[in-house]
Amino acid sequence: MFSLTQALVTRYAKLSALKNLIDKWLEDKKPLILEALESEACPDKGPYLLERKQVAQGPNYKELLYARLRSDGMNEQEIVLWVVGQNSEKTILRLEKKINPNYRKTFTIKLPA
Repeated sequence: MFSLTQALVTRYAKLSALKNLIDKWLEDKKPLILEALESEACPDKGPYLLERKQVAQGPNYKELLYARLRSDGMNEQEIVLWVVGQNSEKTILRLEKKINPNYRKTFTIKLPA
């Protein structure tokens, strides 16, 4: 059986928080980079290049399902009840991170510039 240690819990929480910061940073910088690549070339002195490329967006399956249910004669309330009914038996396990109130030391993770 797997042993849950404090070191593992701490490492998981720290890395998960860092991943969230990285995802937010990428989300913030992507539009700026796309906009910059529209008017100027990507710097080519480093090991990586970025390229602005248009691709076709895939279908929005949620909208397709709702349109199909509407065409089958269901109103919005019936659609909501049907969707909730489809998900009522399925649950997922998720790890929630929270601060231990009994621990005094604070960890700060700084977002790279």
